[in-house]
Amino acid sequence: MPSRSLLLLLLIGLAVSYIGLNFLVRWIYPRQLFPYRGSSYESLPGLITVKSGDGNEVAFIVQPSTESGASVLFYLHGNGEDIGTNADRFAWFNDQGYTVIALDYPGYGLTTGTPTGESVRTATLAVWEYARDEMQVAAEDTVVWGRSLGGAPATFLATQEKFRGLVLESTFRSVFAVANLPVPLLIAEPFPTESIIAEVPCPIFLFHGALDRTIPASHSQKLAEEAGDSAELFLFPEGEHNNLRFVGENEMIQVLNTLRRRDATSEVKQPH
Repeated sequence: MPSRSLLLLLLIGLAVSYIGLNFLVRWIYPRQLFPYRGSSYESLPGLITVKSGDGNEVAFIVQPSTESGASVLFYLHGNGEDIGTNADRFAWFNDQGYTVIALDYPGYGLTTGTPTGESVRTATLAVWEYARDEMQVAAEDTVVWGRSLGGAPATFLATQEKFRGLVLESTFRSVFAVANLPVPLLIAEPFPTESIIAEVPCPIFLFHGALDRTIPASHSQKLAEEAGDSAELFLFPEGEHNNLRFVGENEMIQVLNTLRRRDATSEVKQPH
C-alpha cells in the first residue's frame, strides 16, 4: 500500500538523518570543544613533564607560594588557554597563600597527544599522582579548581580522593547539554560531570555569571542540585564567561580563605 511505502521511506529517512547527526556531532564536537592550537610558551619557571598512562608527555608547572606550609591549588584551565597564558591568575592564587600546580591537556602547550575526554582525564590523573607520590602533596591540603572546560577533569579528579575542596568556575554539566541537541545521541558523553558530581566527597563551590552566553548559569545550578548539601552556588548578576575573577573576587577570596589550611600537614617537595 502507498501509505506503508511512505511510512517505510519516512522511517528510513529518519534513521539515516539520525545516524548522520551522530556522525556530524562526532566530527564537530572535538573541534569545538578543543579549539586551542600551538603553545604560548617555550619554557616556564617550575616546568615539569610526566608521562601519562596513555604515553603522552604532560607538561605542568609548580608555582610555589612564599608561605611556609601553604595549601596547594591544583588548577585545570579552560579550552582556549594554556598554562603560559594564566600567569596573572597563578600569581593571584599565590597571593591568597596557595602553591599552584597546573597542567596542559594533550595537544595544549608542550603536552603531546590529542585532546579527548579520556586523554584529558588521564593527563590530569598522571600529574596528580606525580604531585602526590613524588612531591608529597596531600589531598587533604589540596583545593582542586576547574574553570570552564577544566571543571570536567576537576570534578573527575575530585571523585578519586578526598580533597580539601572542589571549586568549579563557569563550567558545564555535560558537553552535549551545552550543544542543546533535540535528541539523545549514540555517542558517549566525553565529560559526564552531572552524573558523577554526587560522588565528590569534599565541599563543592560553584561560581557562575548570570550573563554567561558561552555556558549558561543553569549548568552550575543543575550541578549544585545534583551535588546536594555539599555544594554552595555563587551567581553573579554582572558575571560573564571570562570576568568572574574580577566581579566575583571577594567571594572567591572568601572561599579560598575558608579552604586554605594554614597548618598544612606537608610541605610541597620540589622535584629535582
